[in-house]
Amino acid sequence: HGRIWRSCLRSGRRQSPPHLARMDELKGEFGKVAITKQDLDGAIKEVENEIKPWDAGKMTLVKTLQEAERNHGVVMLMTDDSKQIAVKKMPKKWVRPTVEEFEAKYPTSTEKPWVDMGLVRHLKTVGYTYACQFHGMFLSETEAFVVTELCDTGDLFSWCEHKQVPPAGYQRELMMIPLLAKVVVAVRWLHDLGVAHRDL
Repeated sequence: HGRIWRSCLRSGRRQSPPHLARMDELKGEFGKVAITKQDLDGAIKEVENEIKPWDAGKMTLVKTLQEAERNHGVVMLMTDDSKQIAVKKMPKKWVRPTVEEFEAKYPTSTEKPWVDMGLVRHLKTVGYTYACQFHGMFLSETEAFVVTELCDTGDLFSWCEHKQVPPAGYQRELMMIPLLAKVVVAVRWLHDLGVAHRDL
């Protein structure tokens, strides 16, 4: 960002570059009330109470998106009544049917799927706009399926490979600034809520 700052100084402007000024404006757009343990426990219980049986006949596998090794599973792109969704499939014996069973079986696990599900669900209720919509957890005899809205534009790596994006260098960095500014705003919002992402 040094070149941008220098260009602002050379031109005699005293204001921040547009993307940084926008971040300053966003500071007041969300509250700073942290999510409590009670909030999170309540959201996890709601996820648990709304578990539904997995209906494989309604879903069509489009492709595998990525391996989810830490969760012993896989993330898939599927369609449900012509709507595309993201589905993370994990062994039921690992996720367990309830949060209490999971915590009793894996008390030291750094992966906490129930916390992840409860948190994503709760974030939407407090107006957080940078999380996928959580559609629910579904169980078959042997598998657990976590279904969310699909982020259909891909990740930053796939964005870099798009034909309209310049090759690595200064022009690409300029194009990336608004995207990275949004990432910073999203993470800062999480921090204001008392949440550490830990996997950017």
